[in-house]
Amino acid sequence: MTGRRLLLGLALGALTVLGACKKDRQPPPQGAGVAVDTGPADDLRRSPDGRHVAYLLNGQKPALEGISPKVQLGALHVAPVEGGTARLVARDVTNLPGGFAFSPDGRWISALAGYDLPSRSGTGVLLPLDEPTAGRIELGQAVSDITVSRDGRQVAFVDGGVLKLGPLPEGPFREIGGEVINSEFTPDGSALFFKRRLSAGGGLMVVATSGGATPRRLSDQVGDFRIAPDGKRVAFAARSPESRDIYDLHVATFPKLEPARVAVGVTDFRFSPDGSQLARLEGFALGVEPELYVGPSDGTGGRRLGKAVGTYTFSSDSAHLAYLDSYSSSASAGVLHVVKLPDGEPKRLGVRVPNFDWAPDGSAIAFVERVFDPIYSINLSVYQVEAEGPKFAGKAVYGYGFAPDSKHVFFRTACQREGRSCRLMRYAVPTDETQTVAEGIYTYEVSEDAERVLVTHWPVRLQTHNIGIVRADGTGHRILDEGALLPAYLVGNGELAAYALDGDRAGVYLAPAEPGPDGTPAPGS
Repeated sequence: MTGRRLLLGLALGALTVLGACKKDRQPPPQGAGVAVDTGPADDLRRSPDGRHVAYLLNGQKPALEGISPKVQLGALHVAPVEGGTARLVARDVTNLPGGFAFSPDGRWISALAGYDLPSRSGTGVLLPLDEPTAGRIELGQAVSDITVSRDGRQVAFVDGGVLKLGPLPEGPFREIGGEVINSEFTPDGSALFFKRRLSAGGGLMVVATSGGATPRRLSDQVGDFRIAPDGKRVAFAARSPESRDIYDLHVATFPKLEPARVAVGVTDFRFSPDGSQLARLEGFALGVEPELYVGPSDGTGGRRLGKAVGTYTFSSDSAHLAYLDSYSSSASAGVLHVVKLPDGEPKRLGVRVPNFDWAPDGSAIAFVERVFDPIYSINLSVYQVEAEGPKFAGKAVYGYGFAPDSKHVFFRTACQREGRSCRLMRYAVPTDETQTVAEGIYTYEVSEDAERVLVTHWPVRLQTHNIGIVRADGTGHRILDEGALLPAYLVGNGELAAYALDGDRAGVYLAPAEPGPDGTPAPGS
């Protein structure tokens, strides 16, 4: 069944529940969705391509003292959103990080079955998602880490501390080395970097993925490492020979991969999205606040941009860098600057800024700023790069972000109930126009075409919410269901909403993400 056929079937076979005045609205006996699986469901997740959802059914807290009640073990299922049958992936899977994950291309799902909390390992399994009748691949009995290459053709996994590598789906999987913590493929899958345990020296190793090559050690006592997005270099922090309390930054370039120390006392570092620039926070060795440097990705020629920098982020097009300097940890805020790379002058945008958000295309940046005069407020501003300055977009803002089209910023304001009931607004970047999208909103997700918004609102019980869909211009608010758990997603090219319900109708549901007619009253009216 195709996605559109499923959408039509959902639309015809489900009850459409329109928003009504609060005094008239009754909980729907049936929502707009169709159940793809039944039973108590938790940890709903969406694949990177939006074609599948995964979830744990009948999760239970492990019988161990001292662990959070949020830790669960359940039966992992995966379901296609374009029609088809939900499949069992594995049993006794944890919701802890690494318990299960989709591959970067969305073609595989990995899991640790029969998860053992003390050893943080389980039976490693992989299930192909493009072949509905294919069985799962079992990797090993004591697997603690699984990494699938970006193209979905190779897998690396740690089984009993031994790193193994091989092609998908059938292998063979060869042993690479022991005492391994984790691994990461280069973007093109031609090489695999991996870290060894501290008991084995904490070394950073690299091995070619073809030809049976022998692993090569780059350095010992390594903390973090990052592979450049273009796959040309790797940067890593290794414990300094001058002091065991600090780490120095090293960069190695393919194909020789000869590490060179480029900075001392580095606490954070990252490549630009195109791999041409490398930014770092350094200065810990000098006992001062961390200073931000940025320069070519080989680590040479970096220039200082700011002092006491709390956070920094490249724009997606790698043309600009935004950062908070003069950062106060107690206030969780700093002075926002943006600089054009590689040699532009920093431009100050705002003070007392706790966070900021780049437009997906890098054309603008949105940020909130704490103001105290005439009254306290958290105000939203938007700056289009190369413009004279930022423009005011909204006040009393509690959560914001760009739409996928980079032309609109959605934000919540006029919040009540500890931020669980807010007015959702849309600000048009090119025209500075602001309009109300919906009232009483808790969470929201904007569709890829930026024309519809999936919202949750008006909590029904402590952990459940109504879920609805509304046009981005604020018309046609439609309630899809009540009693939904968070999170909820747009899937299937944004044509469907995926969510879980609890109570008598517990399960995972898909509903057509179609707004109601124009003039539909908003909930709570």
